[in-house]
Amino acid sequence: LLPVLQRLREQQGRAVVIAPGVELAMQTMRVANAYKDPDMKAAAAVATSNKKRQNKRIQQSTRLIVGTTDRIAELLSSGKLKGTRILVLDEIDPLLSAKGFDTIISQLVRTAPDLHVLIASATLSDRSKSFIDRFMPKALIVRDAEAPKTQAISHHTVRVTGRLSKNMAIVRFLEQNAGQTIIFTANTSQQSRLFHELTKHNIRTVTVSRQRNKQQRQAGIQAFRSGKARVLLTDDATGRGLDIPKVAFVLHHDVPRSLAA
Repeated sequence: LLPVLQRLREQQGRAVVIAPGVELAMQTMRVANAYKDPDMKAAAAVATSNKKRQNKRIQQSTRLIVGTTDRIAELLSSGKLKGTRILVLDEIDPLLSAKGFDTIISQLVRTAPDLHVLIASATLSDRSKSFIDRFMPKALIVRDAEAPKTQAISHHTVRVTGRLSKNMAIVRFLEQNAGQTIIFTANTSQQSRLFHELTKHNIRTVTVSRQRNKQQRQAGIQAFRSGKARVLLTDDATGRGLDIPKVAFVLHHDVPRSLAA
């Protein structure tokens, strides 16, 4: 984000940053507010917030807009994103399947030959590579995976057999190992069953999923961040990009279906 802010200081126009989820978009917005010049206007455009209030904040003088694909596509179709010179795609793998992404590509990328595109992503699937080669071959790609590692991470697989259910195996793991834990589940029904099992065993747990509204998700993340909850249940869409320090374990209820998980 810092190179984007620097370029905005040096040239006219605006930058649009697109994230695959509300949490990641708002996290990026917080970073932008911390590092941008005080007189640089910035605004968020996310699906879970009031549309009218967001539209009022986004004026011609707004230099930086951070949002989700559906809201950015709506703003683009209504003509509110004129003058966009920089487009940042944050985590392109899930963006390819996101609502409104096709509109953004057809109306912005294909019609603005002087548009600078920056792609920041921890993963880059074959599908994403083909898409980039076809529609934005001049894009600058920044791979998070290339950043220097700050700590050692070990990976383990646990095979659950016999009478012990997968949920009970997770309960026993948490009872035997201290530390905050993020658990990824494949769907909401799986998440709900695990939540009830954990709370039944007095393990303080919060859930962050697409079925919860913005306020509920923010409250859950804050409870986990502050240490009031020990376990955070989430999925790839809502958990991607969460920046929470001092997490001891990240568990997958199932084998991840993609590198992005």
